[in-house]
Amino acid sequence: MGGSVKINVIGMPREELPDLMGAGPPATGSYLEDLFEPDPNDPHMPKGDPLGTAAGAFHEIPGDRAICNVVLHFDGSGGGYPEGQVNATGSLPFDGKKLGSGRIGISGGSGGELPVAGPLDIEVWNPKKYSTP
Repeated sequence: MGGSVKINVIGMPREELPDLMGAGPPATGSYLEDLFEPDPNDPHMPKGDPLGTAAGAFHEIPGDRAICNVVLHFDGSGGGYPEGQVNATGSLPFDGKKLGSGRIGISGGSGGELPVAGPLDIEVWNPKKYSTP
């Protein structure tokens, strides 16, 4: 599966990107988030300084799904995450307005201690959570 570092981070929206929803099917969207360690007292909330960014895009496909591409970039500033990136691609549930939770495949990255293959779980709530089993 690649490196030895397990991923467990929270993504908080960094900025609003153009909302392409409502432009007619198929829907397309993108996002940019800062990555944080989860707070041990509340794993749905971030703690500390940002560890990097998550950038993603999706495109609606038939069957209430969306093809998603995500790049997690770690700046090496903490949390035990070395500098580098993890790329992941796959399909997630999509209800026409928002993505749902699911598992997509890690499709590459910078390697080293970070995984370059295997699953990436995405929990969609506000904020998102990215983790490897």
